[in-house]
Amino acid sequence: MDFEFSTMNDGTSYAVVGYNGYDTEINIPDTYKGIPVTMIGGYAFQDNTMIKSVSFSANLIGVGDYAFDGCTSLTTVTFRDSDSGSDHCQIFENAFSDCASLKTVNMPSHQAVSYTHLRAHETRSNIVC
Repeated sequence: MDFEFSTMNDGTSYAVVGYNGYDTEINIPDTYKGIPVTMIGGYAFQDNTMIKSVSFSANLIGVGDYAFDGCTSLTTVTFRDSDSGSDHCQIFENAFSDCASLKTVNMPSHQAVSYTHLRAHETRSNIVC
C-alpha cells in the first residue's frame, strides 16, 4: 500500500498522512488494519501533480489543511456513501488550494460538508449530490 498512516489521538482511527504512489486515481481505504480511516492529514498529498481523482473513505470526517494543495491535475473528488460512515466531513483551510483543474465534487445527498476554504471552487455549483 502506497499510503502512509498515523493513528489519531484517540487510537480508534487512522489518518492518511502521506502518499508515495504513482496512481492517478486514488481510493482512500475505509479501514487500515481493521480500524477506520477517518482523516486526511494536512499536506498529505500536497503538490502531487499526477492525481486526477480521489475517492474518500466512507468513514471520513476531515480533510486537513493543504492536504491537496497544488494537485494541479485533480479534476474529481468523491465522498463515498456508507451506512456506517459519517454524515459530516470538515474540509480545513486551503485543503484544495491551487487545484485549478478541480471541476466536480460528488457526495451523497444526505452528507453535510463544511469547509473553511475550498479555494479552487468557492461556490457549490459544481457539487453533485
